[in-house]
Amino acid sequence: MRRVAGSRGTLFILTTREYILQQAHQLYEQLATEGVEGRKFLLELTGYPRLDRARIFYNHAFFSGQLTAAAREALLKHRAYETIIDHKAYNPRQIEWITGLSAHRLTVEDNADYLGFAVAVLDDPKRIWRHGFEHQLDDAQRALLLALASMPDRVEHDDLEGAFEAFCEAAEIPTRQRAFTRALEVLDDSFVRTYHDVGRVFVTVFDPSVDDFLARYLAESPTDAKISVRGAVFFEQMEKLARLLGAPKIPSVQLADDFVEGVTRCFDAPSCSWGGVYYGREATEPTTTRRRVHMERRGDFIGRMRGWGCPYRDEPLRSRIREVYAAETETVRKRWEAGNGEEADALYLLRGMRGRGEGIQRFAQSAKKLLIGGLHYPDAFRRLLELRDLTPDIFEPDEWEELRRSYLLVAEQELTNWTEIGALDELDDIERYADLMGVELDSNELEEVRDRVNERIDEAEDQAAKRAREHHVEEEPAPDSEDEEIEALFTRLADQ
Repeated sequence: MRRVAGSRGTLFILTTREYILQQAHQLYEQLATEGVEGRKFLLELTGYPRLDRARIFYNHAFFSGQLTAAAREALLKHRAYETIIDHKAYNPRQIEWITGLSAHRLTVEDNADYLGFAVAVLDDPKRIWRHGFEHQLDDAQRALLLALASMPDRVEHDDLEGAFEAFCEAAEIPTRQRAFTRALEVLDDSFVRTYHDVGRVFVTVFDPSVDDFLARYLAESPTDAKISVRGAVFFEQMEKLARLLGAPKIPSVQLADDFVEGVTRCFDAPSCSWGGVYYGREATEPTTTRRRVHMERRGDFIGRMRGWGCPYRDEPLRSRIREVYAAETETVRKRWEAGNGEEADALYLLRGMRGRGEGIQRFAQSAKKLLIGGLHYPDAFRRLLELRDLTPDIFEPDEWEELRRSYLLVAEQELTNWTEIGALDELDDIERYADLMGVELDSNELEEVRDRVNERIDEAEDQAAKRAREHHVEEEPAPDSEDEEIEALFTRLADQ
């Protein structure tokens, strides 16, 4: 390789999967010292243009010689080949499989309904990833992927490392010598991808087919399912594992017992979820922010567990769930009493309780204290109206009258500061809440503010349109030649 690198007339090309190359780097130090990494070209699936996808499929089908004339003609009919080249799980390894160029040889049945066979293969990610996962990764690398499978779609690096360490401990996998870092180096750009945002490193699956494969693998592997539940350190893991494993219908008493233990253990854990938040009305891009802990929603999750089937309804598991639910919801209620909590989450929990036939009067009284403490803008009164719908007798007449006066003051203040109103919908809401609370607003003032807001919106739209015209570049119409070239490929294939 070194001699070829110094030659002007020779080119040495080595193709391999990214995680295998990273394993080689770890096992053979000279690959790193010789500068192979600097000569690497990573071709991602997103890098295949549509025409190249078609050419790859055509070439594989042409040279395999395994597609019957009927199968080739079926691809051309109604442009059925587009179903394959445009499939979200399109992958050259899968194309090898469906054309018979890999270990799989096409059968009579495969050719009889070739399009159905090909789409079924693309819909099933296990064929892409199972061999590499089971035979080309070590225990630590598999552990990292299974930990990732139980977490939200995007995970911060340190959160994933904590989940990985806990999974390995539950599975009795050694984690010495930078096991997490080494495993991530191997998996990056193959099974997973890493990226930077808000000064942090995030990890996500490489593409949706990996996520599908890992979900199915966990559901079909009782041993790994048990380890995942026992090794969970975030409540979001328990919520996702409930979906992946069909937890409400778990027949295993042991796994159900582990699940109740995991929910109890993770109830107070910090959040590992991240999402985009728009800060300010002028923001055009969301800022990635760690989501806060939703204690009320966690409590509701445990409340729903009380309705799960056997063995959750059997003693002593039933008693444990009831005790955990009572203790955690009482903690939440006391937080409301102290003015801590999110109004929307409080109502979410109350609705869940009422839906399960639980008495909510005591919790509603505590939620009322939370809601009344945040009446600084019109939309906050919507929460009061929702609470009143849940428990009609929650407010005494004089108490409700005082709240009506408060709304009038807040609404008038909002109309006075009309420059802070960003859309006409906000004015509609102010008027609607006033009607629901039995408060009469000045109709002339409402119309005046509506005109001013509408005028400001029109002006902003005109300015935006003007800027767009100034920066507009006439785009050339997309040529039809690509579709025609692709169709010509599969016409030749059908005529082979």
